[in-house]
Amino acid sequence: LTLVALATMNLAACMCYAIPAPFFPGEAQSRGVSDTAVGLVFGTYAFFCMVTGPLYGKYINLIGVKFMLIAGMFVAGTCSVLFGMLDYMEGTVFLAFCFVIRAMEAVGVSACYTASFAIMAKEFPDNVATVLGTLEIFTGAGMMIGPPVGGALYSLGGYKVPFLVVGGFMLVCAVFMPLILPRHDLATEETASLLALLKVPSTYIASLAIMTCAAVYAFLEPTLQPYLDLKFDMTEAQVGLIFLLSVGLYTLSAPLWGWLTDRGMFPRLTMVLGLLFTSASYLLIGPSPLLEGVFVTGNELWMVLVGLGLSGISLGAALVPTFSELLNSAREAGLEEDSLATYGLVSGVYNCMYSLGEFIGPTIGGFLDDQYQF
Repeated sequence: LTLVALATMNLAACMCYAIPAPFFPGEAQSRGVSDTAVGLVFGTYAFFCMVTGPLYGKYINLIGVKFMLIAGMFVAGTCSVLFGMLDYMEGTVFLAFCFVIRAMEAVGVSACYTASFAIMAKEFPDNVATVLGTLEIFTGAGMMIGPPVGGALYSLGGYKVPFLVVGGFMLVCAVFMPLILPRHDLATEETASLLALLKVPSTYIASLAIMTCAAVYAFLEPTLQPYLDLKFDMTEAQVGLIFLLSVGLYTLSAPLWGWLTDRGMFPRLTMVLGLLFTSASYLLIGPSPLLEGVFVTGNELWMVLVGLGLSGISLGAALVPTFSELLNSAREAGLEEDSLATYGLVSGVYNCMYSLGEFIGPTIGGFLDDQYQF
């Protein structure tokens, strides 16, 4: 039941995060918001997750892991509903409230993820990568369902409807979460030392891989929809299905990478190969000017689709082993094993670096799209 609870939370949180991707950039542009500002709205979410993640991780035993998870879900669901109410605003006021509500939603989701990872590591210490890969099915499902559902609901009912539906789903999940999670909170222990973890070189290897994976995917959030609309005249619903391709293959491959990691595959080699193939996939999505002599033109839709599909598989290889690598770093640092404080700290670092990548990706993506085009 613990795994069911964590899977449900991942699904709901990722749907809340992903639904704006196919329609929000165009909606914001129609209200006078630039591509750079749209990228900053997406980036604000990640920035506040990045800031709060390590704090939640350090003090998770004082706050209470179960309370942190449930309270975070209530905050995130409420903010998603409020984001839908921005339909009645225009211009600068619209943009300002986008920043404020998106930031508060991030504070809630950050609490959810930090608590979720700590519970996962505490309950399944011998199969962390496998369980993480399994949970990534629901993370990916949320990311898959979010854009097409968001695009479809937007087409049916306008701007408000996607946020009201998905925010309501998150709130309903939060109501039932106390019945599913373990009855007793998972202990009160001393806080773990972040400084000790940062003294281990492998911490930086895993952290860089986490940040890079998040950045390269989040880069597409403010930029892919306008590009597909311009080049291929796609609707919001069609763009949502395009997003589904990459996330779908990530979702299918993540459990395999997790299982291989727990069965002895060298995590660093997997991460390096995953990042190399991700680089190759983005040369196709662009497409890179380097490929203009290889293909007839630079605008074939099939190149975008192949690139997105390859990126989904390779990002799974690069990202899934990173949590196990961070746990190995914690052991090397001498932190207490099978400790909620240690798991909370590692969860905070993981979420901080992932969120840093999510901040860098859309922020730089929006700026580069403004300056140099997709």
